[in-house]
Amino acid sequence: MVESVLQREGAPLVVVTPWFPSVDHPFAGVFVADTVRSLGHALGGTLPPVVHVDNRLPEDCTPPAWERYGDIDVLRIPVSTPPRTSRQQMGRNQQSALLEHARELIQGADVVHAHVGIPAGWAVAGVVRPETRLIVTEHATYLARELTHPAGRQMYREVLARSAHVLAVGDAEARRIRRTFPEHRTKVAAFGNPVRSRTLPLRASEPGSLDRWLFVGNLIERKGVMRTLESFARWSEEHPDRATSLTFVGGGELDTKLRERAVELGVADSVTFKGPVAPADLPPHFLTADVLVHLSTLETFGLTLVEAALTGLPVITTTSGGPEETLAEAASAGLARFVGIRPSVADVVAAARVLESSAPGADSSRIRADLLERYGEEAFGARLLAVLKGGPAAPNLPDDAPTLVALANSPRAYRRMHQLVLMATHAGIRLIQVTDEPGERDACDPRVDVLDFSGTTSNAPWHLPERALISELPAWLLRRATDVGAFAAKVTGGGSREETWRRRAERVQGRHARVARAIHDRGLYRFGYSYVDPWYSGWRWTDHIIERVREHPVVAVAMLDTTTRPVAWRLAREFPDLQILGVPNVQDLWSLAQESPANQPPSA
Repeated sequence: MVESVLQREGAPLVVVTPWFPSVDHPFAGVFVADTVRSLGHALGGTLPPVVHVDNRLPEDCTPPAWERYGDIDVLRIPVSTPPRTSRQQMGRNQQSALLEHARELIQGADVVHAHVGIPAGWAVAGVVRPETRLIVTEHATYLARELTHPAGRQMYREVLARSAHVLAVGDAEARRIRRTFPEHRTKVAAFGNPVRSRTLPLRASEPGSLDRWLFVGNLIERKGVMRTLESFARWSEEHPDRATSLTFVGGGELDTKLRERAVELGVADSVTFKGPVAPADLPPHFLTADVLVHLSTLETFGLTLVEAALTGLPVITTTSGGPEETLAEAASAGLARFVGIRPSVADVVAAARVLESSAPGADSSRIRADLLERYGEEAFGARLLAVLKGGPAAPNLPDDAPTLVALANSPRAYRRMHQLVLMATHAGIRLIQVTDEPGERDACDPRVDVLDFSGTTSNAPWHLPERALISELPAWLLRRATDVGAFAAKVTGGGSREETWRRRAERVQGRHARVARAIHDRGLYRFGYSYVDPWYSGWRWTDHIIERVREHPVVAVAMLDTTTRPVAWRLAREFPDLQILGVPNVQDLWSLAQESPANQPPSA
């Protein structure tokens, strides 16, 4: 069967994935099928074959077989996966299955596109020929957890060493991979996902009031659905004269609890549960709602949010990773509003009030055009095919591109900087990022010139007690305790007990990192550093920045928080013709790009 497919199709490109839709699981890996079809647009209708390494319980495994999923040829290879199998072991099992059942298909390909680095990317890296071009798309929600484990980090390092590029579907994942493996940072790019844009029309007009709320996704804790319901109840209470409603589209373990909670809140008559809906049937829900509310704690991309914005539907979502990239322009234009992770009901309702005022003025057609350019199925397929054929994952900016200097030396400014990087590079603006955020040089998009002053700031005398007592010393002690405990567990109980110990210890280390960060951001910075750091940075940074400004066609300086005012003031004195901006929105960036001397017609 494998030989017949190779003879019929030639199979110059093969896709390998651990998730793909099936009769039993119609929504599992739908985005992978969408990616394959987007490639089909770019390939003139020819779709590459898919190898699905399908983790199953040992008793559910059947012989490998070719199937037809719509217009896609799929080789299903069931892989025996008992409960509690680690992803590292999954990778080894999948590699063995690929060698046994798909070796000829994979080794006959010129290019292999693998989905997720662990397990499938690592598995296929051990099967492909040395000259085969391997591209990995990363969209695993478990990535952060795997990269905290030594075995997981080592496997991912091997994937990066063998791959030409790793395409993360969101900037948060790309930053995490670059920060963990700085030696491979130039291989990693935030690339996005394809969106079925053909079936998503632009609504005739923006809603005047945000009374018809919509949620689309799994009804699970991570998606923040209970908070969505409670926020809707508060909104309804504040607007008793309006006909409010909330529609849940999707299914999950919290279905019953949500219904019970709706009764307790007195809004059961206004809440509708539609159950799971096929992607092709979603557009009517977007067009009849006033706002999509999605309060997830983690989204690598946020497909539903992009689909909603394509129709012109206002969106309230969290700073959960992917949405901060995909909806950066929409938020800047007033069509989307971000709240923090695990927001309070008051935060969500306040966001709805602001969005109700800003959404009618948003240029929905321009936002749609921007999203189609990046994530529309035809455009995405063309971009992906270019990378598979050997092109760069992120296009280089021209040497004479207009340059923006952006200043950040506070937690609020760091978050704004991450969004600005995405918007600036998309607008064709070269960015010089001036920051004291630790690790930013490694994590940031390689096309950005980072002036890293983190060492200068952290070595200031008033920062040393925090580093010693709150951050570095406790972290060092936790790492040593983890190693000692893991060794003892291995001696007394073997590898499984060591694995359990390490995972528990890593959770403790993660909690310490979050607590240390919260102490810094909400306590020490707010009530101490914010008064002295601006003066200190204005004194220590400016001479270095002046040298860089003289080397590039800098058109403006952006202050991403008021704390950078002393630096901006000194730059304005040195370069009177520079524009000094606050937090630029997408319109500001496009204006800078157009007004740049590089984009002006030559004089007569």
